[in-house]
Amino acid sequence: VTESGAIPLAFELCARSVDHLEATGPDGIAALAVSDVVGVLLPASALFLARPMPPARALVDAGAAVALATDFNPGSAFCESLPLVCALAATQLKLSPAEALAACTVNAAHVLGRADRIGRLAAGYAADVVLLDAPDWRYLAYHLAGDVVATVVAGGAVAVGRAAY
Repeated sequence: VTESGAIPLAFELCARSVDHLEATGPDGIAALAVSDVVGVLLPASALFLARPMPPARALVDAGAAVALATDFNPGSAFCESLPLVCALAATQLKLSPAEALAACTVNAAHVLGRADRIGRLAAGYAADVVLLDAPDWRYLAYHLAGDVVATVVAGGAVAVGRAAY
């Protein structure tokens, strides 16, 4: 697997993001670090396709913004579990729990062009929140599989709730 030149093309096209960075080398990392293009990391896809994991730690250390996604599709990542992707980010990509959480929330919102109204808990932002049945928020980054979702709040209203055990 080699770099395909997608990063310069993303800049040329004024893209918000570039995905599948498994083959990104030092030049691509340096270019992303000085841009506002977000590198979308897809560790479930890399795992499923037996490709190298993307250079997440190098990207973050260089100053690049990264987002995490499942890349859910039957061809390269038949996985819709964002918590699993967070766990892969922490264990395989060497992101801290805080970096993985930011990559799934505020940085992902930037990719969608909606960072002014979603992706963080703040006044004026959509009240979309997932409450976990976990001893600590960092649990999400290390718990491999399992259902720790207790309640989902969408648009300020409880959308899904689970009875206490």
